[in-house]
Amino acid sequence: MQPTLRKVIVLSLLLPSLALLHRSTTAQPRLCNSQSRGTAIAGTLGCGRAMTTVGTHHQLQNFTANHDYRWGTEELVAGLLWTADQLGPLLGKDRLAIGNLSKEGGGDLPETTSHTSGRDVDIPLLMANGEGQHIPSYYHHFDKDGISISHGGRYRFDVARNWKLVESLLQNPHFEIDFLMIYGPLRQMLLEHAKQLGVAQPLQDRAERLLRRPWAGVRPHDNHFHLRIRCPAEDLLSGCRDG
Repeated sequence: MQPTLRKVIVLSLLLPSLALLHRSTTAQPRLCNSQSRGTAIAGTLGCGRAMTTVGTHHQLQNFTANHDYRWGTEELVAGLLWTADQLGPLLGKDRLAIGNLSKEGGGDLPETTSHTSGRDVDIPLLMANGEGQHIPSYYHHFDKDGISISHGGRYRFDVARNWKLVESLLQNPHFEIDFLMIYGPLRQMLLEHAKQLGVAQPLQDRAERLLRRPWAGVRPHDNHFHLRIRCPAEDLLSGCRDG
């Protein structure tokens, strides 16, 4: 085989991987506005925005990055970056873990019935060790008392930091929340914590309304928040539907 031909073949094999690496580490210029179409369980995503794998205060989970489930509306991605920046001082040297958004163009994901239109994201629960020190989130499951089901119960549901996460999402300037789903006992722990802190009543009321227990037939969500945002106003004209 001629050297020139060999180089061409090698480059053709490497280019897709190099493109994905560039996408994962570099914010791409916006040439159009994102469009969420249809519902969260039967929709598509036009001109989605990709989240970088690693940022100043966020990091995609390995599964999410490897499957390229990093796509969302402009509002969702901008809002997640804003929330990560708000939580940065609380996380120290760690970053806010971000799970699955949507795939490029939207549509069905094999792992879930939703996440089709760029308005859903999974956020692993923040956790602490026995001394109350924050440790990176890896989708640990928690029981009704906020103790990790795996790893011999060494980890705890970090109520204080998870409330700060919820508070940031509720006050996010980039989107309106449709719901924030979490396991019922953990939801109650968050609401009680907010009450003990003396959080303003309107914010407590919003938290109680938007923090949702999983409905029948849905996984317990004892290891992550499922955030869904409402349709951006402009996307309603493109057929976006809340719910």
